[in-house]
Amino acid sequence: MAWMKYCPKCKSDKFTEEFHRDASTRSGIRSWCKQCCAIVQKERRILNPDMFRERLKESRKRHAGEHTSEHAAYQRQWRADVKQVVLTHYGKGRCACVICGESRLACLSLDHMAGNGKQESKLLGHGGGANFYSYLRRIDYPGGYQTLCMNCQWVKRFTNTEYGNWGNKNEDY
Repeated sequence: MAWMKYCPKCKSDKFTEEFHRDASTRSGIRSWCKQCCAIVQKERRILNPDMFRERLKESRKRHAGEHTSEHAAYQRQWRADVKQVVLTHYGKGRCACVICGESRLACLSLDHMAGNGKQESKLLGHGGGANFYSYLRRIDYPGGYQTLCMNCQWVKRFTNTEYGNWGNKNEDY
């Protein structure tokens, strides 16, 4: 059941889910809402960047080596899952190349159908890979992409003279 609580910072009543938990208080939640806490934290970080940088360094030292292998395994799995979901969407319901049918995940990539991948990457600043796949998922899979294997990707690139900085138009392929 959702209860209401008053936030003295923003002077409004909010649901208890909008407050951080705090075992040290009688109610079990903080007095300020999450939104107010975030605003204050951001202001403090801007006013004292050195202090926050130092705290981050100390925290990293304190927790160095904790759960690194589990976290790395989790990250690898997350990246593979995001890639598979996005490539399946752009592969017309199959996680496979739309031209030749190659289905090994390690061989597949996302093709910018208009051949403007480099320009788009610079414009959006997404960096590619799992970050880009996640971005496409967040914005509800816009058009203009298809799933291709790397072989079909390279053939398309040279057939359509999508060279960028990689090829030389004078070379015979």
